[in-house]
Amino acid sequence: MQGKTSIEQIEVFFCHFSNMLKGSEYSWDVWNMVWQGNVKPEHDRNRKKENSGLYRQLKEQEKREKQERLSFLEVLSESICLPPDVLAGAPIITMHGRNAIYIENHKKITEYNEEHILIQTKSCKLSIEGKSLKIDYFTKEELKISGLIRRISYGEEAM
Repeated sequence: MQGKTSIEQIEVFFCHFSNMLKGSEYSWDVWNMVWQGNVKPEHDRNRKKENSGLYRQLKEQEKREKQERLSFLEVLSESICLPPDVLAGAPIITMHGRNAIYIENHKKITEYNEEHILIQTKSCKLSIEGKSLKIDYFTKEELKISGLIRRISYGEEAM
């Protein structure tokens, strides 16, 4: 029975137990026990396998669509004479020495303390490390961080 599919297993169990179950008041309980013990785990494994393949296909399709969007933005930016990062909503970072940084196109502040600030942008995570860091102000479009800035790094892509 190991090589048979779930549908074949259901047919075998149904045929095997149908005579035994007829007229019994516990017929549903017996059938449910057989289903839970033998057929359902096989069914769940097959469903998980199919779902993982489907999710893999969806992720690949999303990657292709993202690449198409990026190439479209490049063509569009060339035709209207704008940098592609401006159209894509990439973070625009302006530093004034080591003491102030302005960040445009941010989404949210993920982590904040005096030595580390983590900011989610539309395309990546931006990590700022330093000493006595503080957020002077932030609006929907821009935020300003001051303090002694030691390092700025880009993290993984946004989810």
